[in-house]
Amino acid sequence: MAIKNLSYYPYTHAKSFIANPTDPWATNNYRGQVYEAHVYDAILQGESVHGMITGKIVLRGPYATARPTSGTELRFSYNKERSLYYTSGGETIAEFDMLVVAPSKVQFIECTISDSNTNVKNLVAKIIRKRNLLRLLFPSCSVSCLIASDKQLNDSNFASVPFVSTVSIPFPQVNLLQLAKTARLDHLRPSPSSVTIGKINSCSSSFDYFATMHTLSGELWNVDDLHSVLGKIKNRYSGLIERIYWGWVPFSGLTPGARSIIADSVCPNLPDSIVTFLYIPVKDPTVLRYVYPLPGAKRNQWMEINPLKKRASLVPHRKRLAKDLGEISRLLPHRKAAELKILLARMLNN
Repeated sequence: MAIKNLSYYPYTHAKSFIANPTDPWATNNYRGQVYEAHVYDAILQGESVHGMITGKIVLRGPYATARPTSGTELRFSYNKERSLYYTSGGETIAEFDMLVVAPSKVQFIECTISDSNTNVKNLVAKIIRKRNLLRLLFPSCSVSCLIASDKQLNDSNFASVPFVSTVSIPFPQVNLLQLAKTARLDHLRPSPSSVTIGKINSCSSSFDYFATMHTLSGELWNVDDLHSVLGKIKNRYSGLIERIYWGWVPFSGLTPGARSIIADSVCPNLPDSIVTFLYIPVKDPTVLRYVYPLPGAKRNQWMEINPLKKRASLVPHRKRLAKDLGEISRLLPHRKAAELKILLARMLNN
């Protein structure tokens, strides 16, 4: 039954696969979407994972009846393909292949068709981020993850995340090219073991990404204790908050090294008065990053300086950094060059 239902799911990578079915990138992306749909449908129909799933499965794909939402609220929502997301203020915080809820337990399922070391590393990072989000949304529930793969995964690769278990579900025996040409999003009758997205939103707490980021940055501004703020992020918001914003200084207040990177690689005639925003990346809090508005741009466009690479690059407008600055730049405190020197010294000793 699960294989038959695959034709009712949308596959955004189907067109690329049809155009070039021998291309590894197009093939792997499309196969990944097919496998994700297969796992979801198989579990929803009660197949493949007997005893490993307990609770109600949140509807998505062809089983979802709700319309796509704008994502401006703090809630679970769908995109036009009816994929399941959690959004906050228009920002996508996480996508869930599958979500299962019970009165005292929440499970999320991650699907993968790759067992490479790089994929495992990225998968662990995603799992930590999603678990931390779910712990905020369901504070009275335990949160665990089940990884479904068509490979036999090595459990030792997930020793750092003891709340993770794995299950092997074979890839469906299906004509991929024919499926790509014929699949269309359509409605299927939901299983009794499912729950609507509206019900989940009504019983979950919320996570306000921008308010949390502003609060944590505000602690750095007011308390000036970098170690304390980074510790709080690591313990509670790991993967959710990627940077904290320290403030802004005029171009003339930057270190000579940062000024030379801008002048040499981007804009040699940058005015001394232009604002330069500074943030601290959580993953590497020893290297301050600088961002400034692109001179002469018709809309807010940002350039980011990476001191390690000694270059500046345009920040894509869809990148979370650009969205962050659109929300928080006007709230950042003004800093002096002397304060910047103190901060840099503290970062080196953090």
